[in-house]
Amino acid sequence: VGDVNEGEDFIDIIHGIIINDINFYGPSGNVVFDESGDRTNGLYSFGNALSDGSVKSFGYFYQDENKNIYHQINKSNIIWPQSFMDRNAIPRSGPLVVVTPVSVPTPVSIAVFTFAALSSIIAFVCIILLIYYRENLIIRGGSWRLNILI
Repeated sequence: VGDVNEGEDFIDIIHGIIINDINFYGPSGNVVFDESGDRTNGLYSFGNALSDGSVKSFGYFYQDENKNIYHQINKSNIIWPQSFMDRNAIPRSGPLVVVTPVSVPTPVSIAVFTFAALSSIIAFVCIILLIYYRENLIIRGGSWRLNILI
């Protein structure tokens, strides 16, 4: 283990101690840490610390040596603090989905409406001109099927 005065980062020293020097036999078996400082084959229990000093378990988490994860959580047994309940701020267990209405900026709306109105006016003028000049030979030859309708 290095000396802090030699310029090594204190966190690196603690990390080295955890990985290299801590190895003991606990209630769940041999306690060993991997290269990233995480406990190997650890079984973790989730619980509520109650006001009488006891702990009420509501689930567990276990990761085996092959990195397979096993867990069970009974969400109905979780006791949230009253301050969470008062603010309706119970944490979620899934991703946060926020629905935000999408609006088009006013200048864009005005531009789209203007082009739509101009297109409608141009189409209306073309229909009026087609009706007015429907007896013209060029119009009759170019759009004879429309002249049948009109």
